[in-house]
Amino acid sequence: MIISNFKISSNNKVFVIAEIGMNHNGIYENAIKLIDNAVKIGADCVKFQMRDMQELYSKDALNMTAGDLSTQYTINLLNKFQLNFNDFKKLAKYAEEKNIIFMCTPWDKKSVDKLEKIKVPAYKLASADLTNLDLINYVSRTNKPIILSTGMSSENEIEITV
Repeated sequence: MIISNFKISSNNKVFVIAEIGMNHNGIYENAIKLIDNAVKIGADCVKFQMRDMQELYSKDALNMTAGDLSTQYTINLLNKFQLNFNDFKKLAKYAEEKNIIFMCTPWDKKSVDKLEKIKVPAYKLASADLTNLDLINYVSRTNKPIILSTGMSSENEIEITV
């Protein structure tokens, strides 16, 4: 598998992904600092997360009128820590200028469509989506490399997805 100019194989060095996720806390300047730190430590790639909240959650959950307290708490944090599409575009450009690969985990199809506009070279899907075959099939239509996280998955779930 080749991501940008990095060949991933048993004969090459380990591909190190700096899993930034949402650790920027929704602050663009923090995201820049995290990219700089990833470059400083020699990571090959920085990886963020993108969600379209309206696609992922029901109106009731988003309006905090239904759902359990943990869901409401999570949605509140996700809303608070989101970066906007323009921020992602600028981060991708900044990463390119810093000579580090920019990737982003899409949590939904609308996010895949947005990331295609940014021209990400590959996708890394969350372990929570390992059995989300609809999303995996949608991402596979981009014909780009896909890294599937398998944390907390059973061997059977991994076999089904593969």
